[in-house]
Amino acid sequence: SGFTADTLEEFSPLFRQMGINVVQGGAGGDLHTNVPGPGWEHSLNPGESVAGVLVNGDWTVSGLGTVTYNDGKRVLAFGHPFLNLGPVSIPMSKGEVLMTLASAYQPNKMANATEIVGALHQDRHSGIEGVLGVTSEMIPVTMKVRSIGDRGQVAKEKDFHLNVFVHQKWTPYLMMLSLYNSISQLNEFADTSLSTYRLSGKVEMAGNQAISLSTMQASGEMPMPAPMMLAGWFGDRFNRLYLNNVTTPDVKRVNVTVDLLPERRVAAIEAAWVANT
Repeated sequence: SGFTADTLEEFSPLFRQMGINVVQGGAGGDLHTNVPGPGWEHSLNPGESVAGVLVNGDWTVSGLGTVTYNDGKRVLAFGHPFLNLGPVSIPMSKGEVLMTLASAYQPNKMANATEIVGALHQDRHSGIEGVLGVTSEMIPVTMKVRSIGDRGQVAKEKDFHLNVFVHQKWTPYLMMLSLYNSISQLNEFADTSLSTYRLSGKVEMAGNQAISLSTMQASGEMPMPAPMMLAGWFGDRFNRLYLNNVTTPDVKRVNVTVDLLPERRVAAIEAAWVANT
């Protein structure tokens, strides 16, 4: 929910390679937190809708299904895998069904994820298991997108606030998807050879550690447009973090700013050498 048509078109092939078919959802404005809301004790009765939430905030990525069993604390649902990740910690929310498409071959429901009521702890071949009243960690992400004028002034800007699911495989892709969508929300967004995208940001880690991010991308001879190259670069930083074999990263917060500059900026290396052989 909340993604532009261009974003879905660009990223659908990537998600299909990971076994997921993405579809445009309805409104997702109720989801801005990973903390269970009031009344979670009486939610997710058998037959009701349940969702696993991968991204929430100004837009939402979630997968919805049907509750099979609820013993007052634990919930079994879907009857099939969600992402088939095994042990997980994914925010679990209620859902509302807007419309049912009846079919003897493959019936479908159109639904929205609503308020958080717990966390999914198992994602297996035969279904998912969640626990009511439990909080699942997410990464708070703030993205600021600015259009810079000819004199260096900020002509327009937009702020986006998200929470992203924490997982070695999925977090980099969700970060990449979110950055591209935030750029697409700017009215000046275009695939043009006369503009440059400048990114700066910070990844805050546990223990008061932080990683600074800085890069620029301009459309050139590569067939890939600059916004997609920038999103790919951003996702690759998180991929490198989560592939660390020594220490699993504990990311606490991400802040990033993207400036759209009204000119094409390029750099070339004229010479390179080492001081000592």
